[in-house]
Formats: sequence, C-alpha cells, structure tokens
Amino acid sequence: MIRNLVTLLIFLTFTACSVAPINTTTTARPLGVDKNQVIASIIVPGFQYTRGVSEKLDLTVGIESQFGLVYNVYGKYSLKDSESNGVSLAALGGAGYGDGIGKSKSAYFGGVFSYRNDSLEPFVVARLNYVSWKYSSLSSDRRDDLISIPSFKDTFVYSQVSLGGNYITERAHLALGIHAYIFPDSTGVSPFFDVGYRF
Repeated sequence: MIRNLVTLLIFLTFTACSVAPINTTTTARPLGVDKNQVIASIIVPGFQYTRGVSEKLDLTVGIESQFGLVYNVYGKYSLKDSESNGVSLAALGGAGYGDGIGKSKSAYFGGVFSYRNDSLEPFVVARLNYVSWKYSSLSSDRRDDLISIPSFKDTFVYSQVSLGGNYITERAHLALGIHAYIFPDSTGVSPFFDVGYRF
C-alpha cells in the first residue's frame, strides 16, 4: 500500500512538471519593510528568498529542479492586508529561465487569496503562465528524456492553481497542498510541501 502511494506521488509530480516555475508564494500577506523569508520546497525541490521592500511589496528570487534548473524572480503586491486574522489579497507577477532540456523562458501573473485564523491560513494562488522553449529543436533522444511534456509547441500559455494551507508559528510556517495545471493539450496535478522561516 505505502509503496503504491509513493509510486503514485512520484508519477504525479513528474507528469505534471511544467517549464515555468512551479513553486510560488503561499500567502497574500506581505512580509513588511526590511523583513526576510527563506523557503525550502520539498516535493518539487527548490529554494526561495523573499525580502519586503515596502509595506506592500515583496520581491522573491528562487531556484527549483524540474527537467533542469529553473531560476525565478517575482514580485507580490498587497491589495488588502489582514495583519493578524482575516482576509488578505495580493497580485503577483514574475519571470523564469529554465536551463535544462529545451531551455525555457517564461512570464506569469496572477492573484493570491489567503485567510488567516490564528495559526492556520488556507490559501489559493491562481496564475496564467506564458512559456517559450525549444521543443521542436530537441533530438528524439532528448525528447525521450522527458517523462512527460506539457506541450508539443515552442510557445504556449497555461494556468496553474495552487491550493493549500499554512501552519504558522512566530517565525516559521509549514505549507501543504496541491498544484493543478491546465495545459493546452493536457492537465495534471502535483502535491507540494514547503518549510519557511522569517527573520
């Protein structure tokens, strides 16, 4: 039983892989001026560093492992902030570069909704992603290296919705949920698990 669940988990993770950054924010709340946060993502391996550059704007740089390394930078702007409990809303936008199979460039924008209730915070992140990569120039051997491909086109647009919840302490948080992907010619899901620390 456990072996089947692990196999399914690995299968879902790889068959849902995209060529835009997958890991994203898990809260609409801003960090605050000169505050910092580091996040390690476990299932889609990655690392993010975020800095609060104003009361409403956070900037993040990140790296993750998909078909190769994907580098990521994005901004998150708070539209409504519930400093303690309540609803928070934010807009986000960013870009990525994939330095692996089919070298990719991507851009995305979207929104974040979260609702904090003491130490628990459910959230939804919805993004529209634009990707340009060199699929048509890959050799058949390189194409075979891809466990699953999101599109047979060199440029495409797809959606990603991340749904989950945070468990928050004074300095740290744990985030657990799923990423859902809607590609031009397929769909997929993958779980995620993040550990974050604020300082």
